[in-house]
Amino acid sequence: MRLAVIAHIRHEETEYDSLLAEGFTRADARSIVFERVKGVLAVWEGKRIGKGDDGVSPG
Repeated sequence: MRLAVIAHIRHEETEYDSLLAEGFTRADARSIVFERVKGVLAVWEGKRIGKGDDGVSPG
């Protein structure tokens, strides 16, 4: 189930699909969005990560 949640976050909460459309490889696109996915997952799991409530730095 966790892999499905991560895939959902990657496709719905990041620019992953746009990166693929621009020609990035899957591996490169996943690397680019990794921190965002990790941040969203932490928020959804109720973990504090020291950033904004949405898992990204404010500003």
